[in-house]
Amino acid sequence: MKKKVDKEMLVDVELHSEQDGPQQHPKKSETGKGSGFKLNSIQFYLLNNKMRTLYALTLCLVVAGLIPLAVNVFQPVMRPLPVNPGLCFLQESFRVECKPGSDQTVGLDACSSLDCCWRDDSQTSLFVPICYHSVPSKYTYLVENVQGFGNEVLYDLVTRYGNKKTPLDNPAHVKAQIKLEQLPMGMNGTIRISIGPQQKRRKGFNRIYNSTLDVDIWESVMVEPNMYYALDLERASTGEKLVHSNIGALVISENFIEITLSPGTTKLVGFGGDSNSFQLPMDFGYHKAVMYNRKEPNDLMASVAVPFYIAIEKSGKAHGPTPLDVMKQYTTLVGKPEALSYSAFGYHMCREVGNFSAVQSLYAAMDESDYPFESDCIFSKPFTQSAFNFITSEVDIAALREAVNTLHRKERKFVIQQVPHVASSDEAGNLISLEKPVFLLNSSQEVYHGTYKRQDVLFPDPIAPMVNSWAQEEFLKLTVKLGAQVDGIILTSNSPPDDSPYQDPDPKEVPYSPALSNAQPMMYYQAPWNLINSQGIKHWGIHNKYGSDHLRVVKTALQGQAQERPFVTSANTFAGSGGKGGIPICGDIDSGQIDMEDPFAFGDLCLRWHQLGLNLPLAYNNYKQGAQPRNPPDLGTAYKLHMKVALRQRYRLLPYFYSLSLESVLDHGAPLVRPLFFTFPEDEEAFKIDEQFMIGDSLMAIPALWPGVDSVSAYFPPGTWVDFFNGDVFASSDNGTWTRLSVANSRSPLAIRGGHVIFWQEPGAASSQSRKNFFRFTAVIQRGYGAKGHILIDDGKSMISEATSIWKLVGSLDVQETEFNITLEGPPCSAIGMNGLNTAFDGGEIFGLKAKPTAFIDINTGENVEFFFNAATNSLEFAEIPPMDFCDGTQGFYLKYD
Repeated sequence: MKKKVDKEMLVDVELHSEQDGPQQHPKKSETGKGSGFKLNSIQFYLLNNKMRTLYALTLCLVVAGLIPLAVNVFQPVMRPLPVNPGLCFLQESFRVECKPGSDQTVGLDACSSLDCCWRDDSQTSLFVPICYHSVPSKYTYLVENVQGFGNEVLYDLVTRYGNKKTPLDNPAHVKAQIKLEQLPMGMNGTIRISIGPQQKRRKGFNRIYNSTLDVDIWESVMVEPNMYYALDLERASTGEKLVHSNIGALVISENFIEITLSPGTTKLVGFGGDSNSFQLPMDFGYHKAVMYNRKEPNDLMASVAVPFYIAIEKSGKAHGPTPLDVMKQYTTLVGKPEALSYSAFGYHMCREVGNFSAVQSLYAAMDESDYPFESDCIFSKPFTQSAFNFITSEVDIAALREAVNTLHRKERKFVIQQVPHVASSDEAGNLISLEKPVFLLNSSQEVYHGTYKRQDVLFPDPIAPMVNSWAQEEFLKLTVKLGAQVDGIILTSNSPPDDSPYQDPDPKEVPYSPALSNAQPMMYYQAPWNLINSQGIKHWGIHNKYGSDHLRVVKTALQGQAQERPFVTSANTFAGSGGKGGIPICGDIDSGQIDMEDPFAFGDLCLRWHQLGLNLPLAYNNYKQGAQPRNPPDLGTAYKLHMKVALRQRYRLLPYFYSLSLESVLDHGAPLVRPLFFTFPEDEEAFKIDEQFMIGDSLMAIPALWPGVDSVSAYFPPGTWVDFFNGDVFASSDNGTWTRLSVANSRSPLAIRGGHVIFWQEPGAASSQSRKNFFRFTAVIQRGYGAKGHILIDDGKSMISEATSIWKLVGSLDVQETEFNITLEGPPCSAIGMNGLNTAFDGGEIFGLKAKPTAFIDINTGENVEFFFNAATNSLEFAEIPPMDFCDGTQGFYLKYD
């Protein structure tokens, strides 16, 4: 994987699976200074430079020589080797490209001049490098000194083979330094590895390795003179390998760092949007991908450039030790997600329209069908052209003002969809007259003109000093024209794409441009590599941050107009972008085509994708002008009931979705939607699942993703799982089980996990109206545990701060199944933030009871509460009882049995 980070700093990381070959387990050095292994005589001769000529003769004449050659040469090298570098007979999976980004058609002589190996013998992939590093590589460092102090260890390194150059053609540091430090994050096991030039020795450092890193990780390097540095981390308690860097290069320079990492597992997830699947283990065939935001035509996945991954060990630990811990550590470093408004989790309709007056009939049809929705996300030609400076005719403004007023009267939101591109001229053909520093410039220092959707466009510079005031001014102008504020913005196509004819960059100016496995240039369909921003930095060095910077500018501008949390999402992101706004998982206005001659296929497909989308954090529907409308009323009467069920179910679960979001903001930073192995890392079967997903830890979505199917096969990890809609038991096992579920009649299974409690509210026409309805709960018993769950509550709109009032509503059923309590934790309900919210519940259901209770008694009044018991599911249900207000203290029930 190639990763590009922070301006012009480049990091090159090659990933190799340790399962590609047998593993050697190291023994700790008796000296305590490090560890390694001794070379026996056979290994010495196989790895010694001077024995190269003998290899060919021996292979031709002695069959028995094949055995030690296969064992000792083609296995992963697990420790720094105290021999001269030069071993070139390597398996393809361990050939690390020499000077990545260089021309891989390089010949033998040119490769030799780089002090690398050359073999053009690959039988498996065009992307296996023919010029690659030997083992050990000549692009590496020797350990000169080790210093330990408190929670830090410093390694002073020095090159052995003279000045090497990076792919950027600048010299590598002759002296370098690597630092390992334990971070004070309040949990054991967090280590930061820093790589850079050698710094002056700190006062108080000892010359021996005596640091006391309090972690369950054993770190070892060679510290004797003339030993190559290689990082080698393993878990001390289990001996499992975490990561090592014993193959490939270690190059450290002013603006380029290259290190080769071999994780100890193929169960890796992360690396931004490179993979469209949740399924593990990863394919470790020789595949080259780049951490480069790229949004191509008909690419429906979000473009995310995040140099981050989670590795799941055999024990189920994840270097965290849990995946949730890893997310918490990571977001502690890059920033926790942004707190979105409660309304952000409603259903948003988006479309590219020719005129604004057409939307009024859509609003009426949604209300007539009792379809709840949250906003209309309008995307029209003026907005497509204009980015921040909204060019709109008076006719458009009048129709738009009427549409916005209709939305706001029903407590709904006005959201626009925006691209960063700015039309170079208005509808009358007049050139946009804005100062040059606002836009990206070409190599001639003139404003660059690109093409987007067949229009001549300019590209704003999101870090230009003037751009913030420009954006704020234009949003204010639009607010004045409409007589109402913009409630949210969905940012799209902000990688940013450019439809202009692609031109290969000059290798002398962009020496680092690795080829991709899909054979397309890295910068294809993107803004040109050599554009220059207001700080004089070329675009290729900061391309990945463009979407994140664009998000920051828009959020700041919108926040200046709104009194509430702005609802802003960005299709293209970078590490830490979640701290500025929302990040959609998938979906784009350039969606796929539907066979319009088959009305059933259209309706069935749109319904199924709505059912899927309504279980994702951001639920929105989108299509472009000229496409078949796919709003809920457009699906036809045959799908009306199913569409209503799906939309209303989403609104029932708004308290749960919003609470997951708040927990992520305030605590762990984890995504709301998670693959199964995230919650069940010790379950091997969970790694194979890529058509189911968890919503938090309590709900599992099992969507029907294929046309014409009436059943789906679903895997349920150990425990009890029941149908959230009716309490039918899907599965109950100690080891996990596969089950066939019916999706006939447009069912979309949603399972609730045993031992958990979900709070929900009956849906209203919009989220603000839903919050005025009574709470209810669904509890599923896990035998021997009972059930427990909670949600976080606040006003859903105020900016989060230390003064923000946040409550925790907890529901619990004891192990004996005799008492169910609901308790509110937090400040008094009189505190600001609970105003206008319903604080009572009037019903609920408990699935999986051991028997039918003979009495169901209010714990405060001692009165019997009427209930219905379903013997088929052993479930108790009650509804529309006198409201029980949890602001008045603990509420609940006693369950009595004969």
